[in-house]
Amino acid sequence: QDYSIVIKNPPPDATDPEEWKAFFDKKFGGGVHVTCCTVARDNPLLVRALVRRREILQMLKWKTQPGTPLDVPTLTAIAFEMRRHRSFLERMKSLAIPGVPELLQRLTSINAKIRKLSLRKYPATKVFVTFETEEAQRRILGHLSVGSRTVRRNDVMKLDNPEHLFRSALVLNVKEADEPSTVRWHDLSDRRWDRFLKMSMTAYAWACAMVMVAFVVRLCRHRSAKFAAYAIAFFNSAFPEYAKILVNFESHPSEGELQTSLYVKIAAFRWINTAII
Repeated sequence: QDYSIVIKNPPPDATDPEEWKAFFDKKFGGGVHVTCCTVARDNPLLVRALVRRREILQMLKWKTQPGTPLDVPTLTAIAFEMRRHRSFLERMKSLAIPGVPELLQRLTSINAKIRKLSLRKYPATKVFVTFETEEAQRRILGHLSVGSRTVRRNDVMKLDNPEHLFRSALVLNVKEADEPSTVRWHDLSDRRWDRFLKMSMTAYAWACAMVMVAFVVRLCRHRSAKFAAYAIAFFNSAFPEYAKILVNFESHPSEGELQTSLYVKIAAFRWINTAII
């Protein structure tokens, strides 16, 4: 069982997990022990670059012999030999399906990008803290759970104990965390405006699809009610795949929110398509 909390308003410079561990271990009495602390930073470009690097390494693993080291010198030697012995057809094929030489070139490029991005300083956006026991988690939530208005105003008088202010000045916005396996780490640092913009774009795409379906069903109905029924049944069964494509463009901090967005799109489409159109 995972006994975690998430702090949603950490100071931008509070990026040291040891500082957070010391705060909870020392300020909330005996029985509170931090097992793990993860500080999420505003570094979506770096996270996506690391994910892309992992994907490239996985493809290289499939393209090479089992047990082959995936270090740059070894891959360079393999790529050199492949280029020497490639036929014309293999060179044409590599334009569509990359081989080891092409993947090595991508790996070199993404490594340079990661090194460049790693030199930047990124502010903290969220902090995930896992405790040893559920009792410790509940105690922290009991002490630090305050209204959103109190958090926005940083009303320090609302806390029973001033020792529970982070750095003696900040009211923390603390919630129970989602399970680690459901956290979408690459979307975690996206700003609220970016999420709203992506949701607006997918909502527009959903509405366009709804209008197109209504037009097709209407044409079918002019011909026959039977054709209209077939069209409605077809679109109801096909739309979930389209909805999955839409939600993949959205930004959600957890799998639960993504699934909620997917459910709302599918349910609204089927209700309108079946009951109204």
